[in-house]
Amino acid sequence: MIFKIFFRILPFCLFLLISTSSLVSADESWNSLSKEDKRILAPFARYWPEMKPQQRERLKKTARRWAEMTPEQRQQSREKFREFKQMPADKQQRIKKRWQKMNPEERENIHQTWRNMDEKERRNLKKNLQETKPGQRSRFLKQWRQQRKK
Repeated sequence: MIFKIFFRILPFCLFLLISTSSLVSADESWNSLSKEDKRILAPFARYWPEMKPQQRERLKKTARRWAEMTPEQRQQSREKFREFKQMPADKQQRIKKRWQKMNPEERENIHQTWRNMDEKERRNLKKNLQETKPGQRSRFLKQWRQQRKK
């Protein structure tokens, strides 16, 4: 269930990441950014002065991750974001709330597991989750995790 949620909201999460963190100094100006950061963040240049330091740091991290994605990964991310935006508002809210309720370790565990999977494993997991009834997904994921540890 968690992985299905993750697959559904990955693009949204990238944008959520923009909104909270505290690693950038409050006086970081656009001019203090590296050339690479300016290149990556160019679409957000006009908003930079109004952003909170936390938003800036999240945006930098997200933009760097985006820059490292393959064209296929970017396309998949865009498609997932479109799917998410087409969901009813109440379903979007439920997904957002579930994600936000997770502690950072749980979220990182999901991210790390996903990053360590090859494309075939990802497709198989996604297919299995889609075929598993909602009430049985937690049990399925628990078994899947145990098998993966072996």
